Order: sequence, then structure tokens, then C-alpha cells
Amino acid sequence: MNEKLATDQSISKLIDALDDADPMVRKTACQVLGTMGEKLATDRSISKLIHALGDVDSTVRQSACEALGDMGEKAATKEVIRGVNAALRDDNVIVCSSAMRALKKIGDQAATPLFFSELVVGFQFQRVDIHRNICKILRKMGKKAATSKVISTLVSALDGNNSDVRDAICETLKSMNEMEGTGQVINTLRVVAGDENPQVRESVCVLLGIIGQQNATIPLIRVLIQSLADQNENVRKSACESLKNISRSAAGSEVIEGLVITLRDKNFQVRMLACEALKNMGEKAANAAVINELVNAVEDENTDVRKSALDALSKISKSAAVIGIFRTLAIALDDENPYVWKSAREMLDSYAEEDTTDEFIAELCTALAHNSPDVRKSVCEALGNIGAERATPELINGLMNALQDENADVRNSACASFGRLGEKAANAEVINALLLTIVDEDLDVSLSAAEALGMMGKEVATSKVIRELIVRFSGTSARKWLKNCVQKLLNFFCDTCKVEDASIMTTNGTMNIRKGSGEQFSLTAELLKVFLNTKDVVWLDAAFYACLSEGNAIFIRENTVSVYENIEPVEINVGCVKMMEKILNCFQKNASELFMDY
Repeated sequence: MNEKLATDQSISKLIDALDDADPMVRKTACQVLGTMGEKLATDRSISKLIHALGDVDSTVRQSACEALGDMGEKAATKEVIRGVNAALRDDNVIVCSSAMRALKKIGDQAATPLFFSELVVGFQFQRVDIHRNICKILRKMGKKAATSKVISTLVSALDGNNSDVRDAICETLKSMNEMEGTGQVINTLRVVAGDENPQVRESVCVLLGIIGQQNATIPLIRVLIQSLADQNENVRKSACESLKNISRSAAGSEVIEGLVITLRDKNFQVRMLACEALKNMGEKAANAAVINELVNAVEDENTDVRKSALDALSKISKSAAVIGIFRTLAIALDDENPYVWKSAREMLDSYAEEDTTDEFIAELCTALAHNSPDVRKSVCEALGNIGAERATPELINGLMNALQDENADVRNSACASFGRLGEKAANAEVINALLLTIVDEDLDVSLSAAEALGMMGKEVATSKVIRELIVRFSGTSARKWLKNCVQKLLNFFCDTCKVEDASIMTTNGTMNIRKGSGEQFSLTAELLKVFLNTKDVVWLDAAFYACLSEGNAIFIRENTVSVYENIEPVEINVGCVKMMEKILNCFQKNASELFMDY
């Protein structure tokens, strides 16, 4: 009908048509009123539509429900809600469906306490279909329906209803996610937890978990513990999930014992959730039985369980049973699943960062003999993370042995760990071992060994170390790195040995080489200067190989050595005939040995 024709007279005739003898006319009148919606939502039209809900013709009753639902907030009166609510009990299924849709529309427009109070009145009628329909409407409304009247009515309806309705009620309460754990509610749920329908028992566990987050009472917890032994796996999963969510306030001995038993459940999801619940309890769950079962779970057939068991161990075993845990970690570090391996690495690193004991270090060193290179590599990294203060002789010996490992990644990791330990590990034996490692067949290992030496401070700033570095990396792609590393070691050496900062002449004036950097730093000239100060011919050998590495040209004339590295030469005034002869002889001898024709 066109809005312009909707005059008071035509509306009156339309409403009068609801009393027509022909059911088709009455039905059409309902439909037209519904189409106009709130525009025709007068007291008279609403009253007539309520009356039509009791029409002898089912199609009229159906259309009346739909019309009232379309009238929005104006139709959200007690009379309308009661009338449509009564239509939920209609013998005709289509009318019931229309009534349910109408109530949902009214609730969307006017979700008031009055609406919900009137809606749940339907639970007074012993009709399963009505109860189900009310639950469907409430579920669609979600948290808006969580009034005290609704919740108390639903909880009361749990007792004495059939299993399917109890399931519907539990699902409805779950959708609200708003429940207070009063004694009456807990007692009702405790009784319903014994329902023959596993879906009901599962929902009860979820509800108890929701309540327990606010008030985890002993009766509530005991129902969940009993549910851990339920014959249905979904019930056991829900019980574990709820205990996980309330675990911080439910970490009693009964709960822990129940979860320990559940770690052997035949369903992997139940086992995983049990691990997660124990993890959330932290050190409160740190006893031998828990740790032993979690250690066993690290070898579970399921990846998720293995990872969850490791995560739990990392939280609860910091102060318990350190020895033995690392055997478990070794298994996990060799796991084929990357997520399990990552959890094991994180756990290992977290231990290494804590205050460690000699037993801890001994366990790690033992694991260096594991048959998996991934495990040995991870252990080397953990030993390096322990820190210089805890670098015991056993730790250092373990890393030295790892420098000879058959696997390049393990050797690389051992070198990097020595670098992190720094000066604390800088004894003659370690330095010699790293010097042997810089000639490793793997260039990455060589570089890692050299970097470790560079981080050991003044103890390695010797002519022997620097010469070996230059000889090893001359002509390789690591030339730039080599120059920076040797410069750092030379600074250590010059500071320690009080080498004078004699200036060297360039075409543009003077330059202090030791303090130079970037383009102004001449490695060859620097090494020649150290030789002139120390008179140690090893530095002269190092200068020769640096010259080769840097691609320098050397020009010797009278008492001056010119080093051509960039465009301008660096000129060194030797001033001593014997020293000049040594420089000349060394360069000629080394060049001859390398079959170079000078």
C-alpha cells in the first residue's frame, strides 16, 4: 500500500479487516500491517494483532506473529510478548517458527528486562518444544539476555527437564558467559554433571570453568576432577580446558593428581590440555610425579603433546629435578617437528640464563656426546649463554672438544660460544685450539673462530695470533673483516705493550696509524710500525701477508719504506740500516717461497 493512501480512514478499515469472516482477508490484513511496520503500530492495531494470535486459522496466526515482529520497539509490550510467547506453544510448527522469529526481532529492538522476564515464563509450561525455542532465542541474544531472572530460570529448569532440553539450556548459559557461582547454581550443575547425555556433561564442565574464573570453590573443582575420568573424551577435554582456565586458583593436590593421571589419557587433546593446565600452575605443580609424567610425555606420539609437555616442564621444573630434565631435552632437540625443537631450544636457553649449577653444566657437557648434530649444536649455544661468570673448566673443555666435532655447524656454534665468553675463556689452550680452527676447511667456521679470538681482548693480541689471522684470510672474501679485526687486536697490543704512536709521513702530512680507521688505516704500514717498535720478526711476516691481502705495493729506497695502498703512499722512515735489511730480506724470502719473482 502506498504511504500517501495510509489515511486514518484506510488504516481503520484495514484493522477492521482483521475481524473479517474470510480467513484470507484476515491473513492479508495482517501482512499489510506488518509491511507498514512501525508506521501502523498503534494501540488499536497491536491489540487486534494480539487477538489474531488466537485465530482459528493457522495462516492468520502465523501472519499475526510476523506482523507484530515487524512493528519493532513499539510492539515490545508485556501483552505482545506474552501473546507471541504463547504462540510458541502452537500446535502448528510454522506458527511456532514465526513466533520465534518475531520474538527475536522484538528482542533485537527492545532487549529489556521486561522482554526477557516475559520470555522465560514459557518454562512454566511442560513443553519440550517451547523450552527449546526459548533457548534458541536467548542464544541469539547472547550476553544481552544474561539477566538474573533469565539465569536463575535456566538453572532451575536444568533440574527435572529431559536430557535434550538440559543440553539446550547449558548451551544457552554458555553463550551468555555470565554466571555467578552461588551455592544453588553449583549444586544444580553438580547434579546435572551426572546426566546420561555426554553433551550435557560437557556443557556443565564449560559452565563450571566460566564460573570458576571468578570463584573457584572446592565443590566446583571437585566436579571437574571427577569429570576428568568421564567415559566420554569430549567431557574430559572440557574438564581439562576448564581446569586450565582456573588453574592458578585451583592448584591443589587433588587437581594435580587428577591431571597427572590424565597425562596418560588415550585422547591426545586431553593429554595436551592436561600439560597446559599443569604449565599454568607453574612451580605449584613441581613435584616428582608431575615431572616424571611430563618427561614421559616429551616422547608422546603426538607433536602437540610433546611441545605442550616441554612448555610445562620449562615453567614448573626450574627448581626441581634438573638432572634428568636435560636427557629429556636432548630427545626433544632431536625431534623431527620444528615446533617441538623450538620449544626445547627456548627451554634450554631459559635454563642457561638462570643461575646455573655445576650439575647443570655437567649435564650439558654430557649432551655434547649426543649422536645428533642438532643437539650438540644447541648445547654449544646454551653453554655460551651461561655467561663468563659461570665459565667452569668443564664448560671450557666441553667447548674445546666441540671445536673438533665432525659437523661444521657444531664447530661454528662452539666458536661463537667462546666469543660470548670473551676474556674469561682466553687461556693459552683455548687460544691455540681456536688458532687451529681458523684453518678449518669450512670458511664460516674459520671466520667464527677468528671472531672469537677478536673478542678475547688483550690475551690474544699477539704477533702469533695476528700473523695466523692474516695468513689464513689473505686472498679470501673476508679481507674487509680481517682488516677491522686486526686493527682491533693491534690497538689492544699497542696499549698493552706501550708501543709509541709515532707519526708516519704521507704526501699530505702526518698520520697516526694506530688511531686511524677506514681509508686512513693502512694494515701493512701499521704492522711494519709495530715491528720497528718491538723488533719481533713475526710482525714483519704479518706485514708481508697483509701486503698480499690488501694488494699493496712496497717500495724500498735508502732508509724509507713506501706502502702504496690507495692513491697516496704511506712513507715510513726506518732510520736503521739493520732494520731496513731485515724488512728487505723478509719480503724477498717470503716472496721466493711463494714462487713470486721480484
